[in-house]
Amino acid sequence: MLKGSQLITLHPPKPRLVVRVGITGHRLNKLNGLAAERIESQLPLLFAAINKPAQEILLANSAWYSDEPPTVRLVSSFAEGADQMAVAASPASWQVEAVLPFPMDEYLNDFGDVVPGDDPSPRDMFLRCIKRASTVTQLPFTPNAFCMGSNLVGRDTTIALLGSARQIRHSCLR
Repeated sequence: MLKGSQLITLHPPKPRLVVRVGITGHRLNKLNGLAAERIESQLPLLFAAINKPAQEILLANSAWYSDEPPTVRLVSSFAEGADQMAVAASPASWQVEAVLPFPMDEYLNDFGDVVPGDDPSPRDMFLRCIKRASTVTQLPFTPNAFCMGSNLVGRDTTIALLGSARQIRHSCLR
């Protein structure tokens, strides 16, 4: 017969609270200097504002979650501009996850490697972000799946793929 303390070990462990934060925004060429400065100054405040309710959720639901601090994961495509700024400003305690719209070798073609002054290039910033990522998901690149002509889907267009590449190709050919 099991004793009281032994019964507790029969239950599965409580899960850790995980909060995922998705980020997307404009490229630097769409932001004037003041907007970029404002974003950089506000990101740490925003991230602190996310950490606080995560702790509150954990405390309010302690019966369901482990006592470990919440895990916060920043999910981004690491695009030039606001995405890269967010990764750079994210707290060290946060995990960073990359969801790339193409395989990395293809996606790197979208980033310039020269900028005026001493600032790192968007390509260098992307590579720094990748080093920070705990997970990198690369979506497949199939050029034939993208429509041509008036229905062109470009790299600067955000699309939600609700079906397969075959369905996208089919709808473009009608």
